[in-house]
Amino acid sequence: MTLAPLFTDIADAIRFKKGTSAQIAASDFPQEILSIPTGSPTPPPITRKMPIITWLYRDTVTGEYKVTRTNVPKGGTASPPSDVGDVQENKGTDGLYWNPALTFEGWNHSSTAMQNIQTDMCIGADYVPADGWNYFYLRINPKDGLTHMVFLSASGTLPGDPPVEITIDWMDGTPNYVGAGDTDNGISKTWSSYGIKTIRAKATSATGSLLVGGKTDTTGYLLNQMLFSLFLATRVHLRQRSLVYITDISIARNSQNLAAALQTFGGTVTFYRILVIPLGATILDEGGNYTIQHLSLPSTLTQIRYTSFQSCYSLDTITFPATLATLAAGVFMYPYGFKNLIFLRATPPSITSTTFQYMRNYTRIYVPDANVNAYKTATNWTAYATQIFPLSELIA
Repeated sequence: MTLAPLFTDIADAIRFKKGTSAQIAASDFPQEILSIPTGSPTPPPITRKMPIITWLYRDTVTGEYKVTRTNVPKGGTASPPSDVGDVQENKGTDGLYWNPALTFEGWNHSSTAMQNIQTDMCIGADYVPADGWNYFYLRINPKDGLTHMVFLSASGTLPGDPPVEITIDWMDGTPNYVGAGDTDNGISKTWSSYGIKTIRAKATSATGSLLVGGKTDTTGYLLNQMLFSLFLATRVHLRQRSLVYITDISIARNSQNLAAALQTFGGTVTFYRILVIPLGATILDEGGNYTIQHLSLPSTLTQIRYTSFQSCYSLDTITFPATLATLAAGVFMYPYGFKNLIFLRATPPSITSTTFQYMRNYTRIYVPDANVNAYKTATNWTAYATQIFPLSELIA
């Protein structure tokens, strides 16, 4: 953060009042203000820097994530990039990447909710596969062989409910797998050749949830190193360590089922670069990685659990929604890259003495202006009082 724009505003106001164009040092502000004659003209309103909002969306041709920035007037409404919308199915001629047809569902946040943030704010665009299937993209290589165990299963609406039938479409001309959902020992699949493969799966029951990964960490890998990208539809529960080598992830918004589907979202993804957790999710669980660069947390998030942002060296700013009430111990373990932590909640979220463990003294915590003292004096926040600042001082 720099105070230069604020000092310039003050100097301009003094010059206007005194009818001068002289340079004014910040150290002279008090004396200059006292010497302003009474009845001086009223200066025009100061134009503040506009918030810069980062939109994350999938390209309409490639399906890959793109990042754009746009200035948003205070009190105004931001317009998304012109090419945001439904994404058509696309497959490269080399077969190395393709995406299913995707339906644009909306943004994670309203622009008006971000008007007091004068820095990049990550607002995610949510997509869902148009056909309702969950798509998984795999690299099958000679080192690991052609035969692998796929850890996909299904239960009722919530994990722990009785199993329901699951359908896996191998998308290679072989018969679909249709069977009992209790498949925690994995489903064996042998491919006929190496290269990029796509499978899709869903719970056959209209009220069932697809479970990704096994029961425990040791059996939680979907396809070990094979899985590199996925598009998830409704009613999905990601078990711990189920998506270990993923790079980008797209999860659908579903107001009726998503909150339950993402009860243990974190701990599943290790190498993602861009992550949009869509509106409806309430809990972020343990995880963290050093490669993530862009993150969008939804305005429905209420709880962040242990080590969710551990070792996120490439992520320098996070904005936490006003709904966030609890941060567990060790959430920011080894937070060496963080410069700005932005909290929109008026009441300080509950934290422990180790929530910000090892946080560097150059990390700044920005909170609503009217609540700065509440944060500085709140339980376990007092240790970071010198690092807490009003949002109005956050300037891109």
